[in-house]
Amino acid sequence: MSRPTLNIPALRRTRAVAAAGLAATIVTLSAAPASATSVDAPATGTRGSVVVVQDSEVTQAFAELRQLIDRLTAAGEVTVGGEARMLAVLDVAEFYYDFGLNSRAILLLGTFKQVANDPLKVPSASAREQLIAAADDLIDLLSNPAA
Repeated sequence: MSRPTLNIPALRRTRAVAAAGLAATIVTLSAAPASATSVDAPATGTRGSVVVVQDSEVTQAFAELRQLIDRLTAAGEVTVGGEARMLAVLDVAEFYYDFGLNSRAILLLGTFKQVANDPLKVPSASAREQLIAAADDLIDLLSNPAA
């Protein structure tokens, strides 16, 4: 049985987070600018808008954390399963951030830190430290948004 997908032109389906143990499908904006924007969402059954708020510094921090995961996986310091789980959790956290739900994004980054601190997923102690430090930096950015 497959899940129905949203039919919103400005949104694209990015990745199922079954690897993260979450039963959800993540959607992200495909063509939205980095600044606050409004996307028409006729799939809701009513004419409305979805407001997306993004800070380029936070968006860049998410991208840098993904790059760090990729580098550490390529170096063999993170298992493939660990990479999949961390990226899935990171996708959901960024999804929440995109819609202004910073507190939920922060909670998921706590889950990310638990995965990153698992020696079965991240055998290298230095890689665990790097991932946790990067997640803490991102949490700080989300906790203290620029005024």
